[in-house]
Amino acid sequence: ITYLRAPAGRVAVVKVGATCVGRIRAAYDDVVTRRGGGARSMSYGEPIPIEKGAELGVFETGSTVILLFEPGSVELDGRLTEGASVRMGEPIARTCARSAARG
Repeated sequence: ITYLRAPAGRVAVVKVGATCVGRIRAAYDDVVTRRGGGARSMSYGEPIPIEKGAELGVFETGSTVILLFEPGSVELDGRLTEGASVRMGEPIARTCARSAARG
């Protein structure tokens, strides 16, 4: 799980590896997860800056990413429906004016 401080507030990025995924790599660390390797937890003393649109991690074989936003911080794109495919770079939500003001 990667925790971000964003204009929309706090965001949790949960990377879920499918059963047959060989590994998941985080762009901000050299740690690599491997199938059957067990869970690991890493904490960083200082926040690691990540530019808007920069890569957070890579799945070596497909999987799922779950984004958790603070309540009322974003408005989901109306085209985003259950089961819809999302391509890298496509917008999925917009920051609500209320959360942008609190920034």
